Amino acid sequence: MHRTLKAETARPAKTNLLAQQERFDEWVQEFNTQRPHEALGQKKPMEFYCGSSRKVPTEELSYPLHDDTVKVTTCGHVSLLNKKGYRVFLSTALSGERIGVRELDDGRCC
Repeated sequence: MHRTLKAETARPAKTNLLAQQERFDEWVQEFNTQRPHEALGQKKPMEFYCGSSRKVPTEELSYPLHDDTVKVTTCGHVSLLNKKGYRVFLSTALSGERIGVRELDDGRCC
């Protein structure tokens, strides 16, 4: 699959990242909905897909043993304990999530 992906989408590469991503997106759509796969008995992956029955929790998380709850920005930063200008990069994987923060005796946060 990776050899096919590279041959059909990256040779030659597009001139910018947005155009390249569009090419990848089109290829993924075709790969999953139009092409039969030998490993699936010549069926398409879309024929096997079913959404998860698990629901995403919607309730607000609480951290009772922490001093504060802060929201991670879209770029992965948090402002700690309302200290203006004290921003720390955490992770973009947590963008939009609320996390618990606790101040240690020496002033550090965890």
